[in-house]
Amino acid sequence: SEVFVTICTPAPREHKEKLAQKLESVKDG
Repeated sequence: SEVFVTICTPAPREHKEKLAQKLESVKDG
């Protein structure tokens, strides 16, 4: 049930941070 809740309600903050890290890694090459 805990996993189901986390999937239904993802943390936008963590998601944005992950995207930012991906963008930085792409810029760094």
